[in-house]
Amino acid sequence: MTGLELKRIFDLQVDKDYTGYWDNIKLNRIFARALINAMEKIYRNLSEQGEYDELRGFIKVNRTFTPATFNILYTDIAATATPNIQDYYHLLHVSAQFNEPLYNVNVVSATNASPIVVTFSGQNNIRTGDKLFFGGAVGNTNLNGLRYPKKVKNNVFALYLDENFQTPVTGNGAYTTLSASVARYWYEACQRYFSDRKNTQFGSPSASNPKFEQQNGTALTPTMMLFHPLTLQCNQVSVDYISQPPQVIDVADNVIDLERWYDKTMLYLVVEQASLLAAQQIRDGELYQSTAAQIVQQ
Repeated sequence: MTGLELKRIFDLQVDKDYTGYWDNIKLNRIFARALINAMEKIYRNLSEQGEYDELRGFIKVNRTFTPATFNILYTDIAATATPNIQDYYHLLHVSAQFNEPLYNVNVVSATNASPIVVTFSGQNNIRTGDKLFFGGAVGNTNLNGLRYPKKVKNNVFALYLDENFQTPVTGNGAYTTLSASVARYWYEACQRYFSDRKNTQFGSPSASNPKFEQQNGTALTPTMMLFHPLTLQCNQVSVDYISQPPQVIDVADNVIDLERWYDKTMLYLVVEQASLLAAQQIRDGELYQSTAAQIVQQ
């Protein structure tokens, strides 16, 4: 099935009086948007093997990246800075990992035992099952890393590698007092950070409630995501995204067989999504309702 064949199906889908409303350039833009809509629709309803087959590797899930300085993740293959998502096309979901320092908490001691038992100084709100990130420990260096505390008594916790407390953290030396820092570890789903919410205290991002902004690229500035809060360094992000289509849909092309890259069912869904977009543009309520009903039936 070629792009021109898709256009003919589209022409049959919409009223023939409207077929001259779009030139090929406009129609290609509609089909580009329709392709994203179709992919998102399939992604939101993934349940059967056939639906997975329709995507044929377009959906990349749980891909991890380390943001650059100032919490920037570049999503532009032309960006001179790294890291980049080389095949990024459209965002589906993103989570961000921050370590929130516990400034008033010091590690007084850490036993050379299995599990390591740590004693904290001062008052704190550390609880059994929290995710804590230790760094900089001298001597008993196995303390360092992501650890799960299990309370023994006030300010005293045994450390484990898993949240079910099945694998203890084993000490490997004598701990040098107060050498370790401790932070609470967060890996949470990000919400979009809109400009009109930046001046409200209720919309402020935090390590436990991270947010992100997207910036479309220009000739001078690459496409990027910016993660908040900016007062903390974002250590890692996990991204679900639609990868760059290997072959664009050109409604004037009568040579390239799009079924080499796209499932036929998905191509029909793209046409239907294009018809919905077209109905919105020409404000044809009857066309919109009939096309939407057809999509629901399928």
